[in-house]
Amino acid sequence: MHLINLEGIPRPRREDGIRVFYPSRLALSLKRRRLDKIHNMFLDSQITLAQILEAPTRHLMLFRPSMIEDDFGGRMPERVRCLFSRWEGYLDQPDWMAARSKIETAGGDLTLVHTSGHIFVQDLAEFVRRVNPRLLVPIHTREPEAFQGIFAPVRVLSDGEPYEVT
Repeated sequence: MHLINLEGIPRPRREDGIRVFYPSRLALSLKRRRLDKIHNMFLDSQITLAQILEAPTRHLMLFRPSMIEDDFGGRMPERVRCLFSRWEGYLDQPDWMAARSKIETAGGDLTLVHTSGHIFVQDLAEFVRRVNPRLLVPIHTREPEAFQGIFAPVRVLSDGEPYEVT
C-alpha cells in the first residue's frame, strides 16, 4: 500500500530540529496578501539565511531558482548540493539552466533524485474505496474514461466544462 496519512507530518518545531526559512518572495507575498497568521505560525521556529550559512552542512532546505538572486545575492554557497526531485525536462528551462550554472560555479552539483508522483491503479482504487465519494471526477489524467470501468459513479468532464458541486 502506498497511501499517505497527512496527520503524520510533524509541525515544524525548533525542539525537534526542524526550522523554517522564509524566502524573501514568500515573506513579501504573505505580507502583501495580509496573511500574517501564516507567517506568524512558525516564527518561533524561524531560521535566517545567515544562521544556515554559518553551518551549511547541517542544513537541508527547499529551493527554487528565484532564491539565488532574491536570497543568496546571486551566488550559491560553496560546494552546495541540489537534490532535484522533479521531471528532468524542467532542467531545460532558462531558470533551471541558470541555477545549474550557478551551482556548478560554486563547486556544487545538482543530483537527480526524482520518483514518479503517479499513483498505482490498485492504490488509487483503495484510496477511493476509503474516501467513498458520492461522485468521482477525474482530473489531471490523459485517460479519464478509464475510471468508468474501475469506479462508480464517475463523471468525465471536458476541459473547461463547469460542474457545480452540491
